[in-house]
Parts: sequence; C-alpha cells; structure tokens
Amino acid sequence: IRRGETRIKFKKGFKTYKKGQFLYLPKGTLHQIINIGKSTLEIIEFSYPYVSKDVFRLEDPWAKIRKQKKLA
Repeated sequence: IRRGETRIKFKKGFKTYKKGQFLYLPKGTLHQIINIGKSTLEIIEFSYPYVSKDVFRLEDPWAKIRKQKKLA
C-alpha cells in the first residue's frame, strides 16, 4: 500500500491494510479493494508473468466513469 488505508474483502471476510504493508494474492483469489481512509488510496500492483486478461470484474461500480474518461 503506497498511500492510504484499505479494507480488502475476500470470500471469507475482510482484512485491513495501511501504508507500507504488503499483500500477496495467489492467482484466482477473488477480492474487492475498498478505500476506507479519508485520503486517496494508492496501491502498487504487479503480476508475473504478465497476462493482459488476468482481471475479471464481478462487480464494478466505477466502470461507467472509466468508460467516460476513455471517450474524453
């Protein structure tokens, strides 16, 4: 976590992470990232080997906003 505080929702509960903490998610781990801080949440995410289609969104309340930004 680069900046802020987040709660990660997993299949069996939640866990909170703060600036400077590290999280490893094995391939296929269903999760949701929730910003619970008062400031912007910044995370550094990487995967290896890189797979362009490794993200599958079950729920995405921001999809409409992202699409609008791409069209602008």
